[in-house]
Amino acid sequence: MSFEGAFRDMYKRFEDLDRRLASVIVNGRVAEVRWQGDRQEIRMEIAPLDPRTGKKTLSPWVQVQDLAGAGGGEFSSSVPVAVNEPMRLLSPSGEVGPGSIAIRDSHDDDNPNPATDHSEAVLRKGDTTVGIKGDRHRIETPAHLVKSDRVDLGDEGGPKVARVGDLVHVQSGSSAGYWPIVSGSEKVRAT
Repeated sequence: MSFEGAFRDMYKRFEDLDRRLASVIVNGRVAEVRWQGDRQEIRMEIAPLDPRTGKKTLSPWVQVQDLAGAGGGEFSSSVPVAVNEPMRLLSPSGEVGPGSIAIRDSHDDDNPNPATDHSEAVLRKGDTTVGIKGDRHRIETPAHLVKSDRVDLGDEGGPKVARVGDLVHVQSGSSAGYWPIVSGSEKVRAT
């Protein structure tokens, strides 16, 4: 191979390397969302509008990173993404494609941090906020459902909670006998 040929070959390799390096991490926003079974996939807008066509430059469909766990009690998650959410497209090979994965980006002016106390882990979706600290958690939501075979409040093994309609045993006096509870909390309900 001639010197010129070797130089051209080296130049092409450097161009390819530069292109791949620029594609390892690409910032963008979610343009489309779909579910393939239990896998969430997105297409990201990865470049400004093409002035010639007026169209967005979109990534191919890529999987969104979540915590998978191992089925043995480890933590796993499924947190849906929304259109316009900031994401980063990670392509370790430098080729955007099936080996790429979308990871959540950090907060910005359009997507502020939901935590006001920075020692608290916070999840927020719509009108519901869950905050977790080492010694407590808080839930702020318009409605809360706990579905369980058993719920202990305060500690395990406490006295049973009675509901409207449950019978109460009055042991003495003119009202001795079993009587239904006729009123209860306006905010706490149980079935």
